[in-house]
Amino acid sequence: MKGSNQVKALVVDDAYDNVGKLKRQHFVTLPELRYFEAQQVEFIGDFINILPNIRWLCLPLHKNEGLHPINFPMENLIILNLNCSSNLQDDWGGWSQIKMAKKLKVMDLSDCPSLTKLPDFPESGSLEWLDVSNVNGLDSGVELDVGNLWNLKLLHLSNIKIGRITGGTIGTMKRLEDLDLNDLECDNLMEVLVDIGELTCLERLQITRSEKAIMDYQLSKEEEEEETTSSSYDDDEEEEDKQIIAAQMEASSNQEAEGGVVLGKLPTSLKLLYTSYKVVNLWELLELEDLFVLDSNSELKIPPADEDSWWKVSKLKSMMLKKTKIEVVPTTSTSQSSSSSSSSSCMLPSSLTSLLVWDCLESVWLPTLENLENLVHVAIKECSYLGEIQGLENLLQFNKLETLELTSCPLLTSTFLRGSAGTAAGKIVIESLRELCIRKCGGGIPHLPSFPRLTTLEIGPLTPPDNDDQGMESQLEGIARLEELERLRLSELVFVERLPSFSKLQKLAFLVISNMPRLREIQGLAELKSLERLILAGCTSLERLILPAAAAGDHHLKELDIRGCNNLPPGDLSALKANLPDVRIRWPHEPCRSRREIPSVFRGPELWRMVPED
Repeated sequence: MKGSNQVKALVVDDAYDNVGKLKRQHFVTLPELRYFEAQQVEFIGDFINILPNIRWLCLPLHKNEGLHPINFPMENLIILNLNCSSNLQDDWGGWSQIKMAKKLKVMDLSDCPSLTKLPDFPESGSLEWLDVSNVNGLDSGVELDVGNLWNLKLLHLSNIKIGRITGGTIGTMKRLEDLDLNDLECDNLMEVLVDIGELTCLERLQITRSEKAIMDYQLSKEEEEEETTSSSYDDDEEEEDKQIIAAQMEASSNQEAEGGVVLGKLPTSLKLLYTSYKVVNLWELLELEDLFVLDSNSELKIPPADEDSWWKVSKLKSMMLKKTKIEVVPTTSTSQSSSSSSSSSCMLPSSLTSLLVWDCLESVWLPTLENLENLVHVAIKECSYLGEIQGLENLLQFNKLETLELTSCPLLTSTFLRGSAGTAAGKIVIESLRELCIRKCGGGIPHLPSFPRLTTLEIGPLTPPDNDDQGMESQLEGIARLEELERLRLSELVFVERLPSFSKLQKLAFLVISNMPRLREIQGLAELKSLERLILAGCTSLERLILPAAAAGDHHLKELDIRGCNNLPPGDLSALKANLPDVRIRWPHEPCRSRREIPSVFRGPELWRMVPED
């Protein structure tokens, strides 16, 4: 092929799989090839002296035969990506050649379910990036030898089971910057982490406990206590020695009550920490920007220092807490400056841009949000005893706030959206807010302020105070002014019979109105030509449904769900079937088995998706 000797990158997609096999002659005219990616291909023959300049191989392997190219060139290979290879097995012919790849820096074996053991890594110590996450087929007795991995900058071992880590400790990897040990099951994990504080270059650490790791640790501690107690009393030691033993047992018991293992001091270079362990030197992590604490039985003290000095120098931007006990420590400046605030309140760092508190059931108070002018994203979810979020009642102070989610906080009242004193809600203009979600919170909903840039709104289920259904309907009038709205969900507002007209919401593409049994009509739907998904499941009293005509270019509707709308007249249903032949329709008689079938329109920031759903 003319000019092929200048080709530097080649991608062979799935379509080529129908042609056959890749042989030596296919590559003879590609001497300058540096990047090669292929999906579901088969290599046949001897590749000696072919592709001498190849630097980057991306080869997801899925076929059942022919994965043994002879002398495949790897002497100059720098990046090898085999992730998501469903048929990458222990006998793959490439393993022996990889061992000799002296320049290899990046190796990705993540999500390869057929591997039962780990390969021999290059002896040169050239590897800088190694990912074996989610290799779920590994034998439980497999050992990971880190002796030749001292040059690593990234090591991901999340969600795998291995026997032991050998060849040294994590602290010997002095260049390590990114370490992910989430849900790693390893018999000697705590031993190899003993010197983790010496990793002066470490910026990202993710380490959460698996249930098996907790149980194994507690069992080993129980066995140690039994041995210690038996030997101590058999030797009839002095009372002082017995007291020492008792103190040791009490300390061990306290550790178990806190969830088992307490990490030692962490490196002060950390910028991201994702953990379920107790952090003994959190107050020293002044470079920390993102803090995730999940499923921690140890009480997280906020702030971690005795006074508010830590917050003043902290660079923390994101704090995300899930199923974690929170101890709010009042600071001197807070307790003296605000007599109206609870004695349990404290300030958060002014650098904070994102706050997520999720399922912290024992939390009655949260730190005040007062003066956090840099907040961009706030979510408070499933905090059953939380009655107040100090500082949130005045949205005008948050001129950068883009996302606000308040979910399953039944004691939280509607005061969280008040304006400043004497300002009517309808006259409040919140320029920055893009996404708002209020679900399962007490006290009904507030009169919606003006959100000129709001694109996503989700409200309900909510119960109005004293079953004031007319009051709730008037509070929803503000929806008609949200002309930038693209996604809207109103759910289980059981007392609402009438909604404002949606005719001005010309950008609305996704509309969910579900389980509103008194709702009779939805005005303005016929004018929403941008609508793509319309879900009205469970609106049992709905009497009319008029949608845009099916003329060419007059609508974009792809999905319509009217399950449970049994009050719609047969004529309307016939018109829908005739006018929307290309639309996927779920009819009133079809069952809706679960509320989970009704999708949410709220997405939230990408960063929050690091916190797993239950």
